[in-house]
Amino acid sequence: MKVFDVHESTVHEGIQVAMEPYPHIVLGEGGHKRAAWIALGKRDAESIIERTPIMERRWNSEKSEYEMVDTGRKSAKIKDVGIIALRNKETGEPNGKFLIVAPRNGSDNRALVLWRVSSGYRGGASIDAGEGVTVIAYDHAWHSGRGSLGETAEALAILKPGQELTARRSGRRVQETRARLTWDGKQIAVVFGGEELFVATSEDVEGEYL
Repeated sequence: MKVFDVHESTVHEGIQVAMEPYPHIVLGEGGHKRAAWIALGKRDAESIIERTPIMERRWNSEKSEYEMVDTGRKSAKIKDVGIIALRNKETGEPNGKFLIVAPRNGSDNRALVLWRVSSGYRGGASIDAGEGVTVIAYDHAWHSGRGSLGETAEALAILKPGQELTARRSGRRVQETRARLTWDGKQIAVVFGGEELFVATSEDVEGEYL
C-alpha cells in the first residue's frame, strides 16, 4: 500500500523513518511521556526503506550566491509497505501491536496515512477514524513540556478507497475547527472548515424543506 505523511492539509509521499536503535516510525514525540514507536520488520527493513541525500542551502562566497550542497547525510523513508497485525504467541489472539513489512499483495489499493493536526494556542486536537478504518497507532505531540500551549494529534491508519479520518481542534486563533481526510484509491484529499463542514460535504442530510 502507498504511504503518505499529511501535516494539516499538506500531503507528502512517504513517512520518515528513525534508524536507531532499530528502524521505526514515531508518533507523539516530545513532552513528559513516551512516544509511540511502530517497528519495521527486520527482514524487510532494507528493502522498503528509501534513502535520499539531505541537501542544505549554503552561501558560496566565491560565487556570491546560495547553492544547494549535499551534507553527506541521508534521510530514510518508507513509501510502499504492508502491515502485519501481531498475535500473542500463547493465545494466538491479536495483541494490538503492528509490524511494518514489505508488500505482500501487488494490487493493494489501500493507503497507510500518518495525519497530524495541530490545535491553536492552549487548545486541543483529536482525530477519529471512519467506519472500517484500521488505526495502527494514535498519540499526541505536545507544543510545550506538558501540553499547556497546545498539542498535535497524530494518527497512523490504513484507509481503503472511500474511507476517511475526521479531526477536531480548538484553541486561540483557530477558525477551522473541523477537518476531513479521504482516500479515493489514487490521492489524499483534506478539507478544513467550521462546524458546518460535515453538513456541507455530506450526501445524506436530514431536515425539513422550507
